Amino acid sequence: MFIENGDGCASISPKGGIVAMYVFRDKHIIYPERPVGEKSRGGIPICFPFFGKPKESFEEIPQHGFLRHQLLSPSAQTIVSAALMGCNIPQVAYPWSLSYGIGVSLDEKGSLSVKLGVKRLDDGLKTAAPINPGFHPYFSNLRKHSAKIGGREISDFPQKSVGIPMEHPILINMGECQAEMELEGFSRDSYFTIWSDNPEKYFCVEPVLTHPSAFNVEGKGAFLEIGETLELGMTIKPIMD
Repeated sequence: MFIENGDGCASISPKGGIVAMYVFRDKHIIYPERPVGEKSRGGIPICFPFFGKPKESFEEIPQHGFLRHQLLSPSAQTIVSAALMGCNIPQVAYPWSLSYGIGVSLDEKGSLSVKLGVKRLDDGLKTAAPINPGFHPYFSNLRKHSAKIGGREISDFPQKSVGIPMEHPILINMGECQAEMELEGFSRDSYFTIWSDNPEKYFCVEPVLTHPSAFNVEGKGAFLEIGETLELGMTIKPIMD
């Protein structure tokens, strides 16, 4: 699925609703998705139902959850936006039923917005469904890789994920281009994870609903009862010199 508007264009894969490519004024703001050995790097995967490595009793689910591996159904498309939808198949490791929709759009200036909407279905289970979704954007290194989160400047991106408290504003510096990141649905309990295993090409600044260790922890993590919904959004606004 391909969309374009203003100075931006993007492609969206039905596999996980991943934004596989995002270009602004001929600059790859998001490093394009591509295979690296047996893994995939690049794009904007959506991590769901949890972010990071699976905790005990969820070990059958891949790292960053099952959504990014699932084939979704396109539900709508225009020149400037695309939407996909799907639902999980309950399993022993995650028996709750959820439906989800992903919307990707470009505004008239070419800024990219990615939105995730989730609803807990009537699966007959009395327990609340634990969730901890996040966005996993790979920003291109265009001669620089740094981020300013609130008043904190970050230029050293470790190979092992590091979580830091979420603050605003959020400024991504790629050298030839900068970008503001705006978020919806996140809170004071939300975190960023910063990481890169190839900082010469890309670096990741990943907003997560709560700290990864809070997943399925009563009183700390996020849960959905039957009929409850959750909506998260991330907008990337490029700034050219």
